[in-house]
Amino acid sequence: MSVSDEGEAIGVAGGYWLATGERAEVFMSADGFMNALNFITSWVIPENIEMDITISTGRQEPSHKVATDMLPDIIKLLPYDSKRIVVKIIERE
Repeated sequence: MSVSDEGEAIGVAGGYWLATGERAEVFMSADGFMNALNFITSWVIPENIEMDITISTGRQEPSHKVATDMLPDIIKLLPYDSKRIVVKIIERE
């Protein structure tokens, strides 16, 4: 499915889980993860919604590099259950 931004992708994945009980997987870049944080912290984590999130890192354009550099620390700060929300980071070259 195609969506217009990462927050919408998280919303669709969460809605899919609520409707079917099955996990969806969302793919995004590191800076896209920053766009999705509001949905993740205000809806997905508090409501115990399950999903897999794959984050692509390694791009060197300024907006991507800043987000890539911050990503590990931000993920460590998130109070999520790693059995409900699986975060995978893949590095692009």
